[in-house]
Amino acid sequence: MTAIAMRLLKVLMTMVISFFASTCTTEPMINVKKCSKELHREVHIFHQNVCSISNKKDDFELYISGLDKQPMYVCMTEHFLNKFSAPLFNMNHYYMAACNTRGIKSRGGSLILAHQNCKCEELEICKKMYKIDSFELCGVKDNDTNLIILCLYRTPTEKNFVEFITKLESLLEHFFSKKVILVGDFNVDLLTNNRYKNDFLNILTCYNFRPLFDEATFIRNNSLSCIDNFLTNLPTDDITNIEIDHNNLADRHAGISGTYKTTLVSSNNSKFSNNQGIYKEQRNYCKKNKYTFRDNILNQNWHALGVNGFLCKFTEIFHCSFPKRKRKINSNIENKNRWISKGIRVYSKMKRFLSSGNKSNTDASILVYKHNYISQYRKVIRSLKRNTVIKELVKTEFSSKSIWNVVNKHRNKKKCKHEKKLTLKLENRITDDPRLVVDTFSKLFNHSEIATTENFNAAHTILTTNTLKYL
Repeated sequence: MTAIAMRLLKVLMTMVISFFASTCTTEPMINVKKCSKELHREVHIFHQNVCSISNKKDDFELYISGLDKQPMYVCMTEHFLNKFSAPLFNMNHYYMAACNTRGIKSRGGSLILAHQNCKCEELEICKKMYKIDSFELCGVKDNDTNLIILCLYRTPTEKNFVEFITKLESLLEHFFSKKVILVGDFNVDLLTNNRYKNDFLNILTCYNFRPLFDEATFIRNNSLSCIDNFLTNLPTDDITNIEIDHNNLADRHAGISGTYKTTLVSSNNSKFSNNQGIYKEQRNYCKKNKYTFRDNILNQNWHALGVNGFLCKFTEIFHCSFPKRKRKINSNIENKNRWISKGIRVYSKMKRFLSSGNKSNTDASILVYKHNYISQYRKVIRSLKRNTVIKELVKTEFSSKSIWNVVNKHRNKKKCKHEKKLTLKLENRITDDPRLVVDTFSKLFNHSEIATTENFNAAHTILTTNTLKYL
């Protein structure tokens, strides 16, 4: 029995070995599931036909600051700015991302304001397709999500409708494969069945675009029309929310806000998080961390480290003792030194309510009350702004540089990131090498004749003669 058992065991062992040998000759098929975690962010966009922003800038800024979600992009149509007033326009926490005007004329136009924490670039194709009256277009591309945001205005005349449809088709064809949100006042009523509406919707359908609502956005004399809209080719699941607010800011036009869920392309530099709100990174300099930093400095052996070793070790101790943490910033709360408050928002809401009343009302008491209220409202805003600037100047001790910093802050002036290089002609060749340029000017101003002469005119002549050969 023992011999038989041993023989069976050998047979079994050979079968197992041959099985594994046959299965291991080829490479095993392994299914690897790649887990790619996509980051998403909600993009909040607001659009308003303002019918001249110059005389209602304060009201508009108060309204935007009081929204539940602070828009990342604010689009305006019919801003009525011209080529001189448009560069001077600014709004708190926003900068001008794209704008078009009618030259010296002060009507129509469209613009896009981007939040100061948003990075975007203006689209050159929009400037090429721009046409006064029929296709007043501007657009930007969000760098974090690659989302295309376009703002368009068309004047309500039948003569330009064919040109409008032609240019709209070219625009949709150009951005057919992109993620696009097109907002604006198209002056095509979706509540009226006519050939203008049918042609407009047919063009959108051909390129997989659609309007996001068909509710009234313009009310006048008991007539309803839907002429302002949001057009997009995004999937329905990515449309988080659409709201229409008849805020009485403009001439019967409603404000429209939309929230869209998009995928982040680059999230490293994005200050807008996936959740609502803005996050800021800063180090924690609490007392406990300060004591930890001091103890680490005292307990560290600093001998024979050298300069580079000392810097690396000190930086390592500093980063470990004071770690970075994310702090959520409530974007709806204004800075303490700003003029916007809850009280002035209520004041503005009441003013807009009075302005939206029936203009044919001839009741003397109502007209007098309205006039006095608006007059007092403007005085309060001027006083608040004046006091805010005075407080900022007092903190700066009225130094020249600090005063200009305050002025540029209220102008929202952005520093130019791309400096123009200085080019010189050296030995019949053009160069823009910074070292060569500096050395050339150093030799020029250290010229022996200039250093020894006491005559200003003679020095000026020498400098002028020697400089011309470098230009």
